[in-house]
Amino acid sequence: MMAYDYSEEGVNRARELFGTDRCDVELITADATTLPLDTASVHATLDKGTLDAIFITGKEIFINSVKEMTRYTAPKGRAVSISRVIDPDVLLEAFDNQYWENINDGTLAFATDGEATIDLGAELYSWKRTDVPFI
Repeated sequence: MMAYDYSEEGVNRARELFGTDRCDVELITADATTLPLDTASVHATLDKGTLDAIFITGKEIFINSVKEMTRYTAPKGRAVSISRVIDPDVLLEAFDNQYWENINDGTLAFATDGEATIDLGAELYSWKRTDVPFI
């Protein structure tokens, strides 16, 4: 597992919280628009508020972050976003249909056991990466 933050202080705090015995977590300082990851090298991404925070700084940076996610996500890889800030239409549009197949569009979703995604305080979105190479 790898986690990142643009702030060295944020990464250092995460190291403190994870502790020294969690060697399976790589923590790096990086910008979401230019991550040091190989193309098509990540199979699953969980975004809990990062895209929201980026969106607040500007739509162009947000779009560039989604493009970067598209670049590093392997074909058939998954992306999950828990969002409350971004207008659903804007978020869904950013995940271009050429590269992403929408799995969950932020509406109420049900697990196989019948549990529903209610009362999250945010919407749950997910996508599956298509086989189309990112250019």
